[in-house]
Amino acid sequence: MIRVNQEALKPLASKYVWWKTPEDAVSMPERVIAQVMNIGDYLDVQTLATQVGDDVLREVLTHAGGGSVQ
Repeated sequence: MIRVNQEALKPLASKYVWWKTPEDAVSMPERVIAQVMNIGDYLDVQTLATQVGDDVLREVLTHAGGGSVQ
């Protein structure tokens, strides 16, 4: 599991993982990150990249399940 600031992910989690509470969503940060990379707008993806860094983005893309990121 990757280590990220879960509090910083909550605003993105509430927007892009709307079927879960932000608290539940950030317990699986990889899912939140993949969802933002998949359907996020440009500004949110840039915000995410700043928050988690390129290494985390690469890690999530490398291990994303089928259909997670298009």
